[in-house]
Amino acid sequence: MPVTPSTVDLLHDPKLLQRFLVNCHRTVLEKGQSQLLSLSLPLASVDPLRVLQRMHRESSSAQVNGQNCYFYLEKNAEAIAAWEPVWQVQVEGTQRFIQTRQSIRTVLANILTAGDLDLPFAGPHFFCSFTFFDQNPQPAPFAAATIFLPRWQISRSSLQSSLVANLVLHPDTEPLELATSLWQDVQRFNLDIPTAKPEPTPTQPAAAASPLSQTVGEQTTGLESFRTAVTAALEGIHTDRFCKLVLAHALDINSSPAPDVFHTLTRLRSHYPDCYVFSHSQGRGQTFLGASPERLIRLQGEDLIVDALAGSAPRGASPLEDEEIADRLLHSPKDLWEHQINVDFICQALEALKISPQPQPPGLLQLPNIQHLQTLITAKVPAHLHLLDILAALHPTPAVAGSPRAIACDYIRRYETFERSLYAAPLGWIDYQGNGEFIVGIRSALISEHSTRLYAGAGIVAGSAPDQEVAEIQLKLQTLLSTLY
Repeated sequence: MPVTPSTVDLLHDPKLLQRFLVNCHRTVLEKGQSQLLSLSLPLASVDPLRVLQRMHRESSSAQVNGQNCYFYLEKNAEAIAAWEPVWQVQVEGTQRFIQTRQSIRTVLANILTAGDLDLPFAGPHFFCSFTFFDQNPQPAPFAAATIFLPRWQISRSSLQSSLVANLVLHPDTEPLELATSLWQDVQRFNLDIPTAKPEPTPTQPAAAASPLSQTVGEQTTGLESFRTAVTAALEGIHTDRFCKLVLAHALDINSSPAPDVFHTLTRLRSHYPDCYVFSHSQGRGQTFLGASPERLIRLQGEDLIVDALAGSAPRGASPLEDEEIADRLLHSPKDLWEHQINVDFICQALEALKISPQPQPPGLLQLPNIQHLQTLITAKVPAHLHLLDILAALHPTPAVAGSPRAIACDYIRRYETFERSLYAAPLGWIDYQGNGEFIVGIRSALISEHSTRLYAGAGIVAGSAPDQEVAEIQLKLQTLLSTLY
């Protein structure tokens, strides 16, 4: 992938931008074929979500109001928004991770990268979503793998914001017109758009405040079906067909209008600062969003981090009760066993790729309404391995499927009456250097024009009790419901 010298001043001098694009266009004419150009430039400190929201509201363009995505993690002071694909591909089938990797490499071979590549999130980024299963019945809201390179990408890390503009130069492109259009757009992005005033973080789940607060409890038929599935799973564990099965439940709410996506993301950010707040819109009126506590994988250079998250308990009503519950969770044989299944699977999957994992001692991830056992696993990755090779080996982990994996997935298909789609599946990005980060799409919902589907799951192992698993599902659903409505 060709890289030009830094052109940091492009956005401070429109004539310099014009000359730069004219020179790039000459290269296109010489080659006789289109060329992708990726410009990385500094911005004033802006909130990527507010920029995305304003672009959505100010434009009737199908691109702006279509496919886009957003990721946010407050404790890392990181946020990134991307919209308007200039290149995208959708893949179905068992080879989706390999085909995604090959597609990205093909694009990178024909992209010219310029600007300040030392900025956070500089350079072209490919945004990816993978459904839980590699085959989905049609029609489905999302393909088994969707990858796109956005025309616009705005990010913020600490107090530094940056813009990545990915452009397609065709032989018949008018470079001066493109420069004028790009200059005008970037001036809009550079406006200081204040972050929405955060709402106070609740110390307890805000379920009682929701106008639909009785919805979860009233769904007796669905919850009884889930309870039956848990009982059947325990029978399978007792007869050694599997040692863990993760069962999910979906709650469908018909309402018009649907929850506002940007308002919901703002509420999720303020309520769950320790979670990855995310959204993926596919451009046909449906958005998958949530606040996930689980990062699956992060790769920066050769440094790999994988999160193992399994085993959970509610928070206490008082500091003393909260401490007692946390202590029980840290010493619970049932939860420690469930957690160790996940840690062992991840370590074995990495070792099969000739990676030496280094698991840390288990600790607690404490969220406003729930707490989890968490183990961070670090490793050094050989240069020949791609992030997607590791992702293919890890998904789905026992934390979202069960163990053994193949048998657990068969039982999920048998017991669950809905399609998981992006629920409990990897969502994230990969940059031009092979770095990237993927989260797991849990604590999530699919918002459509007139309906919303909420998802929640629970891990079933020896020692699980159907009543407790139903209560866990209700807690997770009610908490998300109170944020949406």
